[in-house]
Amino acid sequence: MDISGETRAVKSYMVELEAEVAKIERREEKLLRKPVMTDDKDICSYVTFISVSFRVYLFSCFAGNM
Repeated sequence: MDISGETRAVKSYMVELEAEVAKIERREEKLLRKPVMTDDKDICSYVTFISVSFRVYLFSCFAGNM
């Protein structure tokens, strides 16, 4: 590979890295905008949501295998 080919490869790799960094930064911004759980009720409802979601997921897995 010549110098110009290596330069192009490095530049395209840098563009890909910049795109990945931008994705991560957008995810971080979304997470920072989410409200913080400050109340025990919020935490309990969140845990309940997760447990119900997990049960639905397990049911769908078993139902799909029957």
